[in-house]
Amino acid sequence: MNIKIDWAARTLDINQGNFYANHYFVLISWTGNFSLPMIHTLSENNLNFVTLGAFPENEGEILNLENMIFKANHTSDVLKARVLLNGSGTDSFSSFRNEVSPPTDSPSSFAKTLTHMAFHYRQHSSQHPINYEAVEPSSNSWVNSLFKAAGVCDDQLSQLRDFRRLDIAEHLEFRQSILDFEDLVLFNSYH
Repeated sequence: MNIKIDWAARTLDINQGNFYANHYFVLISWTGNFSLPMIHTLSENNLNFVTLGAFPENEGEILNLENMIFKANHTSDVLKARVLLNGSGTDSFSSFRNEVSPPTDSPSSFAKTLTHMAFHYRQHSSQHPINYEAVEPSSNSWVNSLFKAAGVCDDQLSQLRDFRRLDIAEHLEFRQSILDFEDLVLFNSYH
């Protein structure tokens, strides 16, 4: 079993006043017998994969204040993930990825931790909405917070979040409690 976790980016399809930026998401890909709880596994080029991302609740109005929600396997992220997994697009104008080294010796545990934290965020944000703004917080700060809460060190985060194009709010972090393991019983029931 080989598991790879990437901080992935794709150029947003917006052009409002020459405003161009990236959307960021987590791409988890693997070969072999492995699955993640609560997410439908997709496949491309003999690899299984899932994506984790944050989006404004009403995606049509990205520059307006919206609630930031978690979506697994969002259509746009999946399309870019397929490009990346096919080996094309890694140096293109519109999609990039940086591989994340697990803070533990277990890539499978790291992937499961990220997934659980993303679903915990979904539960928490439904009760305590977080505004999604094009400036801050954004999908970039969401991915940064997710990796930080999962134990990725600041030095690695600093290198990982350096993408081409306009990187907005990549240094911001959400409160740890938004992503914490508050319900380990639920999480462990999926293992």
